[in-house]
Amino acid sequence: MLKFINKISFKFSSKCGTAKSLRSFLYLVNKDKFIKENPKLNIQVTNSETFRENPILEIEYSDKKKLEINTRNLPAKEIYDDVERHVRKLRLDWDIKQSQ
Repeated sequence: MLKFINKISFKFSSKCGTAKSLRSFLYLVNKDKFIKENPKLNIQVTNSETFRENPILEIEYSDKKKLEINTRNLPAKEIYDDVERHVRKLRLDWDIKQSQ
């Protein structure tokens, strides 16, 4: 999944329960399996009270498209699905180019 992502930015307050799913997603993408897939991936984590009520995930895809998600009421699985939606399109385009 991370092969088609240039940058991921996590913005949350670690003291707030509304960031639980975002922290779970952070844990998922920090696994060796994903990091090996894209060693140039830029992961930024901002832990600040500014994001106490609205934890934010920002994604920049390899085609420069940007996605910002307020993860306050989303489970980690839904965050993953939202991020993966555009990755599937990029993967399909890449597969088509590789097969030609």
